[in-house]
Amino acid sequence: MEDDLIEGKFLELSTIWAAEKSLNDMVVVERIWRTRHIGIFFAKRQETWVFLVLIAPLSTKHDIEVWKGSDFRFCVRSMQKPKPDEWVAEDVPLQDLIMVLVKGLDEMGPRFLTYFLIDVFWGWERYFAQIQNDIRGVRLAR
Repeated sequence: MEDDLIEGKFLELSTIWAAEKSLNDMVVVERIWRTRHIGIFFAKRQETWVFLVLIAPLSTKHDIEVWKGSDFRFCVRSMQKPKPDEWVAEDVPLQDLIMVLVKGLDEMGPRFLTYFLIDVFWGWERYFAQIQNDIRGVRLAR
């Protein structure tokens, strides 16, 4: 009877996604940011882990004639990294993120979620760095 007990947890993350397009001169790049919630339920029954990943649509509306949902990418660590402690950033679309999650959860189980949290924080750090640069670029009109 005790073998039928299931232990489980739910993790909800607010992630940041970026899309960019080169403008006419190819030197200036327009970048917009949106958030997307990702929920991960993970449970263990006996020796088997089960994961359910829920991915919400992008937040706020954007001009769908200019920006498509597939234009937005999430920053993760490259799966092709040469050393275990090296960080190589890679921007991936939603379909590739799903494969990163599947591969990571399959190979590492719930321990992978720690690494994924670092990727989430990395994305927010990039967003805040961009905001900081944008603020520095504003000149006060006199």
